[in-house]
Amino acid sequence: NLFGDDYFDVITCNPPYFDTNNSLFENVNSIKAIARHEKLLNLDDIFTISKRVLKTNGRLAMVHRTERLTQILDTASKYGFMAKKIRFIYPKENRDSDLMLIEFVKGGKKGLKMLYSGKGWKSNYTGNYNIEIKNMFGDDAHDTK
Repeated sequence: NLFGDDYFDVITCNPPYFDTNNSLFENVNSIKAIARHEKLLNLDDIFTISKRVLKTNGRLAMVHRTERLTQILDTASKYGFMAKKIRFIYPKENRDSDLMLIEFVKGGKKGLKMLYSGKGWKSNYTGNYNIEIKNMFGDDAHDTK
């Protein structure tokens, strides 16, 4: 209620990744559990609020778990948002995507771009972050084997 209707051009969001039915990685620390699981904020809440405060053709950008893509697209459509760009993130070489960046337009027309993120891949898995991720986060990216 702090902002009026049709107030913003852009909203960025890093919502809780896991729905309330998924206790995977649920932390015993309540603050961390709230940050990771949809205990106080869910996809419907995000799109309801965004629909109200975004201007027509305003953009909502979020980072989310790849495994929830179909649920996110269904929810977005229900509130009048059209996915316009998706970029899958592959943090480790030769592994499936676990995160994605996704951009929606309020009242947008059909037409989706899948952004390429294959630069810097090596053919063998070493357990280290790939060049793309190191370029995003610098030399401080923590490799694990």
